[in-house]
Amino acid sequence: MSDILYDVKEHVATITLNRPQKVNAFRFDHVGEIERLVQQSADDPEVRVVVITGTGRAFSVGGDVSVLGQGGATAGMSDSDAWSLLCDGAQRTIEAIRATRPVTVAAINGACAGGALALACATDLRIATRSSRITTAFAKSGNRLTWACRGR
Repeated sequence: MSDILYDVKEHVATITLNRPQKVNAFRFDHVGEIERLVQQSADDPEVRVVVITGTGRAFSVGGDVSVLGQGGATAGMSDSDAWSLLCDGAQRTIEAIRATRPVTVAAINGACAGGALALACATDLRIATRSSRITTAFAKSGNRLTWACRGR
């Protein structure tokens, strides 16, 4: 099953982060896929709303730091350069969310941390459950706020 699900029903496109075993942490390819799906939604004249949500017990805990130093998209890169690559992709995704035509909604269930908070802040509306826990997480992980974590 895909790590990012996409569905359109009754003028609503839903982008679902689907890595519950990793609390929906973003990998490098995920941020580009979310950006592509946001653009696909904007290009569809039938889509009026885009909802971004997560499966399982969390919206998302942000960037997946466990992939640093494992090769793949980051083979031969320092952890710092790999993290910058992830942040650059996330920044483009956030800009796409902010610029898109349909209304965007973050449906926050459970944990929402770090880059996922920046993603949620890029949407027009944020709706959270009573049990949701939201944190920047940047300082705790020794990083700086680089994903434009500010509301619209």
